[in-house]
Amino acid sequence: MTKRVAYVVIAVCMAFTSITYAAGHYNLRSDWKVGEYGVYIITDESATNRVLCAASLDNGDPKHAWVNKDFGDNYTIRCDVNILTWANDQDLSRGGIGGRIQPNGTAADGAHDRGVNILFHDDINTVQFLNDLRAWGDAVAFTWSPRTWYTMEITFEGDVVTGSITNRANPSDTVDLPAWSIPDPQNRRGGFAGVTASTAPGLVVYFDNFQIIQDGQVVFSDDFEGTAPARSAVGVSDNWVAGQAGYYVVYNGQLYAIATNAVDPKHMWYRKELVGGGGISADVTMLSWETIPSTHDHSRAGLALHIQPHGSAPDGTGDRAICLLFHQELNRVQFLNDLRAWGDAQTMAWAVGTKYPFSMSADNTTVKGSIGTFTLPDWNYPDPQNRLDGFAGITASTRAGQIAAFDNVVITDAAGKVVFTDDFSTFYGTSDTQNWELFK
Repeated sequence: MTKRVAYVVIAVCMAFTSITYAAGHYNLRSDWKVGEYGVYIITDESATNRVLCAASLDNGDPKHAWVNKDFGDNYTIRCDVNILTWANDQDLSRGGIGGRIQPNGTAADGAHDRGVNILFHDDINTVQFLNDLRAWGDAVAFTWSPRTWYTMEITFEGDVVTGSITNRANPSDTVDLPAWSIPDPQNRRGGFAGVTASTAPGLVVYFDNFQIIQDGQVVFSDDFEGTAPARSAVGVSDNWVAGQAGYYVVYNGQLYAIATNAVDPKHMWYRKELVGGGGISADVTMLSWETIPSTHDHSRAGLALHIQPHGSAPDGTGDRAICLLFHQELNRVQFLNDLRAWGDAQTMAWAVGTKYPFSMSADNTTVKGSIGTFTLPDWNYPDPQNRLDGFAGITASTRAGQIAAFDNVVITDAAGKVVFTDDFSTFYGTSDTQNWELFK
């Protein structure tokens, strides 16, 4: 199949490009390609398991990554799928696997990649087939849970598709979807096999143990263990330094912090240290938040001052700071002295998907902060001698699967002088990003 997908490989050391990219991947094997939307990252789910993480930063639809080989019309795809974040009762919430993926669209479809999928869809009681941009199969009842691994299978035989979903830890918890005759099949023959990310922005899906099976034999497999995890930051200028964890990407004029695992803390900071204190302001938007259960301590994101990259004996080796955060619930904001103590919880109702102006300042002993028109009480944080000076930056979530967006960063020194600003309108390429492909 001739593809019209063009890409740019960034390999210019600290030069910049004005390209606003629609999708990309980092560190996938060369067997894989990605479509017009979504960001695909190889990450360490844990110390012993590496996975493919698909993050949705907008509502572009469909979102696919696929193996770049056409296996014909008849095959089975098997893959373990874990939905980390979910927006219940929303049609755009979806994730799973797909086959007969055709990158170039048709007159009826537009220019998007599209295929035939088996998906978790809409709510936590529904699974469904989808012929992208054409038709849904019948909704099938199956109660499933986010943050749980399921093995999904979809089999193509001629113009008919069958499939199943099984709880990996409890094989008796399974559902078989009725055979579905693919509507408009002449436009869904041939194509590629791959995975399907969510259409709803802010949602994150893990994939593992991907296989393509023909005539009872595995003809392609990828457990993602042989590929190194992605570099921590892509698209930022060399004014920024990424910490030990998290994934940061400039996308359509904002900086997105994607929590790909549960490592804590997660910071990225301006490279020049602020001595004696300073301040930072930025617009912060949570694209996703833990809603099942309704509260979770590790749900957090915001700004930080006094970031110290090298830890100390009480802290361990991770970067840590004084933070101003959305925390745990949709009505709580709070200061945090990383790995030491929380300030008093403050009640402020806020919403996922809404942009809030954050502002904070610190003088080595006291931190001040506000979110929109809400001002937190000043906090004389504990153990200040271990938080002297440090860097200013952002804080990503500790809860894997959550995404925060940042814009209009302004950093000031102790005298109030502006020392750095960034509106993320430019995507910067470095020599470290030469495996990042930008698809138009």
